[in-house]
Amino acid sequence: MQETKKAANTLDPQRQYAQLLTLWAQGNKILRRQTNGQPDARVLQSWKLGQSMASHGIEVLPLRLEPAIFLLAPTPTDALWCVLVDRDYGMHNSQLFRRMLWLDHKEKPALHAGPIWSISENLAKKLGVMQWKILCQWMDRACDDVEWPENWQAITVLAGLSHQPQLIGQAPAQDWFGLSQLWRHQGTWQRVHLQKDYPWLQYDPVPKKYLWPCS
Repeated sequence: MQETKKAANTLDPQRQYAQLLTLWAQGNKILRRQTNGQPDARVLQSWKLGQSMASHGIEVLPLRLEPAIFLLAPTPTDALWCVLVDRDYGMHNSQLFRRMLWLDHKEKPALHAGPIWSISENLAKKLGVMQWKILCQWMDRACDDVEWPENWQAITVLAGLSHQPQLIGQAPAQDWFGLSQLWRHQGTWQRVHLQKDYPWLQYDPVPKKYLWPCS
């Protein structure tokens, strides 16, 4: 009898997810009223960002809306997390949080890697659980500054780091996009810019193209 009551009180994951999205939607309505429906109000934009990330299955805890500060956990069972912080606020409070990822309100670059990584608001809305997982895994790696202007370029890099962490991840960050592009188009000659040679690639000096052989 007790087990039956316990089961009845336990929500299945899909129902929990639906209720969570309902709470985010209700919060959206409340903020719209408080900001008189101004679509560009920063608190409303921050809430919509959190709502969008939650809709992709990311666990999101809004700590502050202006400036935006979110605690993100794409896969809590793997103990992966980061603190997404408004770029301007983060620049002046660099020691405030561990595992800080700056949020850039400009559309480009989509993703920037360096001593501190940053992500555009536009890209943050589009990433799924696995992409956030990879980003949380790699953002602790300090490297020379490199940026990927377009969303598709950043997503290509995250896919490459996910599937080839040894081959691509151990290369200089400046080569991540070129190597990820070659990996994604295995068996097809591609013209990419690489800083160094890699033994698993084939190179044709005439058209100056590289080939990642099919595995």
